[in-house]
Amino acid sequence: MNSENKFRTHLSSYCHILPDKIVFTETDKLDNPLDNGYPYLFNLVKFFYAVFGIYLLYIGIKDFFEGDQLMGIFFIVYGFFTFGQLIYKFWHSWARIISRKQIIDIELKEPIKYWRLHQISILFLDKRGNVRKRIATIDEISIARQVLRKHGLI
Repeated sequence: MNSENKFRTHLSSYCHILPDKIVFTETDKLDNPLDNGYPYLFNLVKFFYAVFGIYLLYIGIKDFFEGDQLMGIFFIVYGFFTFGQLIYKFWHSWARIISRKQIIDIELKEPIKYWRLHQISILFLDKRGNVRKRIATIDEISIARQVLRKHGLI
């Protein structure tokens, strides 16, 4: 695959633009994008967020009723924040292959000054018909913008 159809995302991964799909891989070669441990890792992260959130809520409620209201409220708020992050993880997909027929919208987001990198945000429909969002940070925004314009995605 020539370098005109791919661009580098942050943390050493690549986005390949193909005629029928968009593929995110760990290397610059398009060998087998399904051969990675991300689905297992993603489910493991969701499990740990749920267990940690339940533990924080338990500790918070226990502390609150034992007389330490300040720490109890802190742990309860932090537990709900952890559940909010779990919901965020469900909404933002780690999809590696996105069919171009299923893409709803692609947008390039400019960074907040001194805060973050550029982002590409892809809204798409998954196999069940749910709307998902794939976010990737980009190092080389000019190359990404040029490749996406060439293929008519933005």
